[in-house]
Amino acid sequence: MTDQMVVTLAIATLVVYMLLVISSERRHQGARIIPTSNKPIAPPPPPIIDNNGWIPVSERLPDAYQLVLATYEDKRIEIAFIHLGGVWSGYFWGEVIAWQPLPEPYREVWND
Repeated sequence: MTDQMVVTLAIATLVVYMLLVISSERRHQGARIIPTSNKPIAPPPPPIIDNNGWIPVSERLPDAYQLVLATYEDKRIEIAFIHLGGVWSGYFWGEVIAWQPLPEPYREVWND
């Protein structure tokens, strides 16, 4: 490569760079600059664990009188509902810790 080719290449690179900078500045003209802070970025929230559809009672309660599957602290499962006052009905094996809606009933599929 000759010296003239090197200079030509350098000038061409500089011109392309300047065109990119000018284009970028025109594109961002009038854009509001938002000041940043030195505060650290908060860590992402912990991942949501599916729990096979079980909802902890600490997160949410079912609607009043809605039949649900209830899990008790000793891991027993039964069908129960909650009264308007927040009292669970059903056989009591301890405190209800989680619940989930009842599944849809079985429906026979007819193949023609």
